[in-house]
Amino acid sequence: MTLAKRKLLWIGDLENTAEFRHVTTVIQKNIELWHLPTVDAALHAATSSDPEPIVICLSETHPGQIHDAEVLHLTRRWPLSKIVVVGSCLADGQRRSGPSLRGVLQVPWHDLPSR
Repeated sequence: MTLAKRKLLWIGDLENTAEFRHVTTVIQKNIELWHLPTVDAALHAATSSDPEPIVICLSETHPGQIHDAEVLHLTRRWPLSKIVVVGSCLADGQRRSGPSLRGVLQVPWHDLPSR
């Protein structure tokens, strides 16, 4: 019997932000990375035979890119997956003063590989 591969679903910017490129390079050493540009693309690309991602990372290059309704759609599709918002250095201020998504852990990009 073979174990299913661990999968991380990365939704959002990956190539245009140096922080996200760095963190995903480190993460890919330990887990399979599945990257899609938007929540809608992720929901449409997923099939019933795909394994459920262990973690869904929503990347924000600036605060407010991801909305509560999008998180709700993701939790309906993958109810057991942990969802985190990964912020770039420009999103650091949001953790201190801005709105956060309900039920979603906010993780700075530099802390993600250790979690």
